[in-house]
Amino acid sequence: MQQERSTHRSLGKGLEMLSAFSAANLELGTQDLSEKLGVHKSTVSRILRVLLEHGFVRQNSTTLKYSLGPSAIRIGRAAIAGLVGQIIPIAKPYLDELRDGTGETVSLEVMSGESTILAYAARGSHLLQVFAMEGDRMPINAAAGAKAILAYSRPDLAERLLQRELKKFTPKTITAPEAFMRKLVEFRKRGYSEDLGEINIDVHAVGAPIFNHSGKSVAAVVIAAPERRMKSLMKSGIVSKVKATARQISEALLYSEKG
Repeated sequence: MQQERSTHRSLGKGLEMLSAFSAANLELGTQDLSEKLGVHKSTVSRILRVLLEHGFVRQNSTTLKYSLGPSAIRIGRAAIAGLVGQIIPIAKPYLDELRDGTGETVSLEVMSGESTILAYAARGSHLLQVFAMEGDRMPINAAAGAKAILAYSRPDLAERLLQRELKKFTPKTITAPEAFMRKLVEFRKRGYSEDLGEINIDVHAVGAPIFNHSGKSVAAVVIAAPERRMKSLMKSGIVSKVKATARQISEALLYSEKG
């Protein structure tokens, strides 16, 4: 029993050590880990030797400090690959909850190559609903989700996508690259994007970006409704709800604002 408790404590300390490595602490020495975790240096050294033996850390021969090793990296990559393939099932309960709370259609737009795809739609309960097919490619210059993603992407991505001719769906659709880039700057400042009748003149939408583990905007939460209902939703705080849903999904994808 005593040995079991000791093994459990050592394993716990080992996991705490691995968690101590981050973008801000890529390399840590024995003293660093001892101070950070409140563990005696001899204990840190003993656990590091085990982690080193199994490839979970590696040691810099010059500084003698440690960083994450190939075994830790392999596990991390496996976790990330699983998250990428599972974005729809991960996002679905959050999208469904927003739909249930508003009665409106809530969708997930995912960046795919040089456009976005409507990956999932939680249908609303109103008799008059905005309808879109899952799998549809969304216009980057008009769709709220695409604009939310691009607003938080590198500027050169939007510039490259805007080199092709932009389709005009309604009189409100923005097709001038300069005007569109200004809108992206505005959306980034506000933290959400809008489609104000730019695909369908009678439909308005609000979108918020979803970030992955590396801080890249890869998808967006979008709520769409007939113009009159959307104006009412805006007054009742729908923007904060959409942003909160996007934040929850981002956190489930291992995104952290702290990096």
